[in-house]
Order: sequence, then structure tokens, then C-alpha cells
Amino acid sequence: DLMSPDITDASRRVSVRIWNVFKGALFPLTCLMCGQFYLQRPGWRNTFQKSVPFKETVQAPPSVSLFGSLMAFYVCPACAQQFTPIESPCCCCCGLMFKSREGTDHLCGECLDSKQYFGMARAVGVYDQALMAVIHGFKYGEKVGLAAPLSILLLSAYHHFWHDRPVDVVVPVPLFGRRLRKRGFNQVYLAIKYWEDRKRQGAPPTPPAVAREALRRKRSTPPQTGLGRRDRMQNVKNAFEPGASHAIVEKRVLLVDDVYTTGATVRECAKILLKEGAETVDVLTLARAM
Repeated sequence: DLMSPDITDASRRVSVRIWNVFKGALFPLTCLMCGQFYLQRPGWRNTFQKSVPFKETVQAPPSVSLFGSLMAFYVCPACAQQFTPIESPCCCCCGLMFKSREGTDHLCGECLDSKQYFGMARAVGVYDQALMAVIHGFKYGEKVGLAAPLSILLLSAYHHFWHDRPVDVVVPVPLFGRRLRKRGFNQVYLAIKYWEDRKRQGAPPTPPAVAREALRRKRSTPPQTGLGRRDRMQNVKNAFEPGASHAIVEKRVLLVDDVYTTGATVRECAKILLKEGAETVDVLTLARAM
């Protein structure tokens, strides 16, 4: 029967493949890092649907191959190789990856000398090259579609670094109202809200709740880019206030932000969360400046 469901489905799949070939040739992708055109190749959707079970993917630590698959529609294969995942040895508190690749995790000089309000901070990768280009495209280039693949990178880092460190609630670092209206979205919240979708697709359990209103940014702050450590700390001092703090009382909190540079922002937020009754605060970010 020429009209049987099997033949119809096969014809549809062939048509989709042909269309994708033509679309890739007629509308090549532009790499967020190098700016060059490149042809489409199977992206993260096909990776998770066909070749690698989703559950196993998010349980694996962030890697160059995972980054390349997730960013197949945004970064060319050559530039995707410029992603550097956070690996040991690193500071067991702030997550700074040491230049020497020998030895074990230990406290860095800054964490030995300064009080940290969080217990542990970790990131997906180093804030340079491909990851920097992706984050800039997400935040400033209106590439909202990056929220889904970035959420998977965050989730893989969460399961890798917190597999034996329980978390009760997730708190995204908030934006000031005027900046939120101008940008149209909080990039951090947009990424972590996809975790519910990931759970439905068979991912391991995620933290049970996102307390979006636990923190508020009460005043606008100039961008931190270009500021030194002392200026960054002064810039965010008293910039946050507690919101719906009942959501974090006696809870183990995971504070999520996009980039950890000097730690000024997450340190200020962690201090408030602890003051409002959080049991512990850990930090997860997409990137860690070295």
C-alpha cells in the first residue's frame, strides 16, 4: 500500500532531510565567535534524541564535545574547540581553575585571606573564547534560543559538581527592573526555568524549586565590565535586598548567575540569603573568569 503510514512517515523524513540540506546551503549559519558562515550540521536536538540518552548526557561533566553539540547552530565546529571546561585542580571554594594542571583541589590565596559567604562556587567553563561569545550573544545579541542549550550545560555542571551535595532551592541573581524591561528577560532565570522541561525528558532530578523572588535588585548598577575588584565590590554594595525570603529559610540554596569574575555579586547575594535564614549558599555560574 503506497499510502501506508510507514511509507508516509519515510517520505516525510526524506523531505525534511532534503529541506534541511537546501536550507543549510541557502541560509548558512554565522558563528558567534569568528563571524564566518558555516553549513548546518546535526545539532543538540538530534544528539539527545538519537545518539545519546538525555539522562546520560546531563550526568556527564561539561566537555568540548558536549559544548560543540549543544552550540551546533551558533558556533562553528572549529571555534567550538575553543571551549574550556572547568576541571580539577581548582580552588575547592571559589572554583578558580589553577594554571598548573597537576595536584589536587585546594584553597586559593584569596579564599585563604578573605571571608566567603558561599560554601562552594563552580562554573561550566572558562570565560573566554567560545563561551564568552555565546554568553554575549545570549545577553546582548537577543539570541534567546540559546537559553535551552545553556540550560543543559548548567544542568550537566550541577549534576557533576553537586551529585553528593544536596540542594533545596535555586535562586537566580536578579536584574534591576529598568534593565529587565530593556532586555526583555533575565538571562539567568530564562536558562534555569528550562530545567523543568529537562526533567520531563528523563533527566535526573533537579532542585525541587526555583525561588525567583527570593532576591531583589533595589538599585541600578553600572556594568561590572572593566572594573577592578575593589570597584566591583563597591558597585554592588547594598544593591540587593531580600524578597520572598520565606522560600529560603533553613534551605540549602543554589545561587545561579551567568559569570563569576571577582565574585562581588554572588558574595553580596549570598550574604543577604544567609542573613535571611538560608542554611547554606552555593554558587553555580555559566562561566568563571580566570
